[in-house]
Amino acid sequence: LKVFVCERLLHLHVPGLNTVLLVGFIAVALGIERPRLLWDKTHMILLGAVFAFAGLNTFAIDGEYSRLFGGIFHTVQPALIFALFLLLDLPKNEILNILKWLNVFILACTAIAFVESFLTKDNPFGMYLINTWSLYAHKTYQSAWLSINVVGNLYLFRETRKKRYLAFAVFCVFAVILVGRRKSFVSAVMAFALFLLLDGSWKERAKKILLATALLAAFLGTVGQPFLKRFFGVSAYVAADATDTQARTALTAKSFVIANDYFPWGSGIGTFASAPAAERYSPLYYKYDLYTVRGLEPFAGEGSVTTFLLDTYWPHIIAEFGYIGTLLFLALWLYPLRAFIRLPRSPGRTNTLFYTASAWIVILLESTGSTYPEQLQFIIVYCGITALLLRQTRQEIGHEQ
Repeated sequence: LKVFVCERLLHLHVPGLNTVLLVGFIAVALGIERPRLLWDKTHMILLGAVFAFAGLNTFAIDGEYSRLFGGIFHTVQPALIFALFLLLDLPKNEILNILKWLNVFILACTAIAFVESFLTKDNPFGMYLINTWSLYAHKTYQSAWLSINVVGNLYLFRETRKKRYLAFAVFCVFAVILVGRRKSFVSAVMAFALFLLLDGSWKERAKKILLATALLAAFLGTVGQPFLKRFFGVSAYVAADATDTQARTALTAKSFVIANDYFPWGSGIGTFASAPAAERYSPLYYKYDLYTVRGLEPFAGEGSVTTFLLDTYWPHIIAEFGYIGTLLFLALWLYPLRAFIRLPRSPGRTNTLFYTASAWIVILLESTGSTYPEQLQFIIVYCGITALLLRQTRQEIGHEQ
């Protein structure tokens, strides 16, 4: 249990332990519950197609199979986790309990961050949580957990109608502002907007939207002013003197150039903006003049040198898979959302569709600033809980495959 807490919840970095613990959890759950095994045929076909394309991709460009194996593992890991969790037949109340305990943990960590800020930072009442992450490996995980917890609490409110979950969701939005992470703020606001658009009559929705907008504007205009200044400083993403944002922009722009140059296959798995390309410096960084960008140099990550080689997710999909492979991967990536949309209308389907769509929005935005899909918000929320909800909802309406 201690190892699980340190690795999965506090996100301490022990290479490979994430996967070992996750597979172990699945094995124990299967042994206890012994559910009827369920494989989603469409999902498995898409997953197999991505695997096949990756192999053909590597063969077609005469690539290195050592890069293929490392690159494909990280790329398809969310889909593998989704397939594993789909095997678990948990009742709705157990899924809700998982979300409730995640909520307690995230709120407790946020409370500790406030205490840390009060004791160590020079700001009014220790309110601003920028650069406070005692229980997180990085501040990115802190803000990602907060924004994804907005989704969890709003889903819990829709299921239970208990107002405390609505209050927790509002608190998490304000905490995201105090952390100062722009993409997490946008994703949290989008999740809240989707919630308001789906809840109640049009008149009630209009009132709630006006009230939410007024509260947000009042908070941003007072306590949130430092965040507003940072939020509108988006020019840092393209400015010549930018740091990590320059690397993200450069990787994204060059990924399309590479996809064009290596059409139709792409550059090959593990060759650009992925874990194998960082571990064994890719020649493409020289070919496309990225080796001089701060954080993308050949010596990036050595000693105290800053590295941004693994600073964003989608450039490696676009460059390595090419346009055809990217479309295939997007079909796999979007499958959970598509699966819910295709279900017949029902109260359970509407709630879980809200959860899936909102979680997908959060993770899509968070993935622009992080590479590894095995980060907590990917596995537990998108891949794991979404799969549990899909199976349970199908059972409710009699459409289990």
